Amino acid sequence: MEPAPAQSLDVGDLLITAELEKRPTRIHRYGTTGLALRELSRQIGEEPADTLPRFVELARQLCGGGSAGISVYEPQPEGAGIFRWAGLVGRAAPFNGQTTPRDFSPCGICLDRGEVILMDRPGRYYGWLNLPGVPLTEALLVPLFIRGKAPFGTLWIMSHDDHRFDREDEQALSELASVACLAIGLLADVADQKALLAQVKRQASKMETLGQLTSGIAHDFNNLLTVLTGELEIIKRSVQDDKIRTRVDYGLKSALRGEKLVQRLMAFARRKPSQPEIIEPRAILVDIVDLLARSLPTLTLDAQIADDLWPILADQSQLESAILNLAINARDAMPNGGRLLIVARNARLPEEPDALGPAGEFVAITVSDDGLGMSPATLARAFEPFFTTKGVGVGTGLGLSMVHDFATQASGTVRIASELGKGTAVTIHLPRAQASG
Repeated sequence: MEPAPAQSLDVGDLLITAELEKRPTRIHRYGTTGLALRELSRQIGEEPADTLPRFVELARQLCGGGSAGISVYEPQPEGAGIFRWAGLVGRAAPFNGQTTPRDFSPCGICLDRGEVILMDRPGRYYGWLNLPGVPLTEALLVPLFIRGKAPFGTLWIMSHDDHRFDREDEQALSELASVACLAIGLLADVADQKALLAQVKRQASKMETLGQLTSGIAHDFNNLLTVLTGELEIIKRSVQDDKIRTRVDYGLKSALRGEKLVQRLMAFARRKPSQPEIIEPRAILVDIVDLLARSLPTLTLDAQIADDLWPILADQSQLESAILNLAINARDAMPNGGRLLIVARNARLPEEPDALGPAGEFVAITVSDDGLGMSPATLARAFEPFFTTKGVGVGTGLGLSMVHDFATQASGTVRIASELGKGTAVTIHLPRAQASG
């Protein structure tokens, strides 16, 4: 809708809000409004999806207007944003979904003032309000703020004849707006929770599908590598030229790296079954620290492994692989060297409403570095399979997803804390093994 103001008028000429105090009320609607609010509350509880149209229709009936609707405020990347007409009832209903600019709209004035406003024949200034077949005499607008702060939009009532609004209309509309704002806020909370749950379900489905796809690809690729490796071995035995044999060796080394990648893919796809057993994690971690100290000479390696670590039920090879993956990630995050810290301790996670993961007794293993760290966007995708910020040919994007997979299969959790320029800490919680018998 394009604005077309009359040049001889000012917005102030349209505002007649003070008239509401002067006009005699036609009928006292205290009881009627109360009953309507209770009925609206009941309907919201039973059918929350229909809140806006029910609310608007009730407002129109109470105030006797010819049309009613809600203008929902939508911020835009540039400019002041727009209002989108929603839930329209009455003669303006065919224009549902249309938009108006925030900085050239009665709704914008209403939100800016944060109070009820009444306008006399606003079409004189706002040309786009001269809707075909919908004459406009007066417009009564009430601001809608969610939780008293966030602007949601405005509720408005239009008169298309000689009907004039009064103080009772203002009060009834304001009371309805209070209920509507509360309902919209509650619905927004529910929507956020449903969206989060749907996202989790989609991610789980995506992981399952991706695992099946990966398994099939890895299986076929493994067969190809087997054939390729066999053919290269035959060529190597058949030729005497050292240059050719050297190139064959390069091919064999590449095939070997491919086989290792396939093994990781198969493990990710869970084609390689987990073999949990009761293990003593301290001895395993001490050996891993010793291995890392020899393998990562550019890093300063510190370890704080408690002497009284509880036994855990887990796959030992997967535990070793998870710690090595985290150590390699830490090394890559510190290209100029730095400190790698491995901490293992007993931990009790409490049962709290906001707790992430199960409660109980766990062995907590933390691998941390003081490297590059992650941005919030990267951190949000850290466990996503095949997601990597490393260069082409450097990372597969499976390391953290496999760590997550291992912890989940072991009925534990894995958590990441990271900040750009301040490093990363990954903590795996593995449940304490219960004594048998």
